[in-house]
Amino acid sequence: MDGGKAVASHKPVGPDVKLTGKTHLHDIYDKSGRSGRMIFIVARTELYDEAGEHYATCDSRQVIREKPAQ
Repeated sequence: MDGGKAVASHKPVGPDVKLTGKTHLHDIYDKSGRSGRMIFIVARTELYDEAGEHYATCDSRQVIREKPAQ
């Protein structure tokens, strides 16, 4: 399942700025809810220009529900 997205802008982007995205696995954690245990996987993408200046950080979460015991 899609667990949501979060974007943090660090600097405005001009029309001629070329950006490069670097994505890595940022975090894995679990939570227990009414429907049982859920695993959250967070992939973080960071956007940089050609000079290496950081423009934005984007977190994307995936949720995996644990199969209930039968």
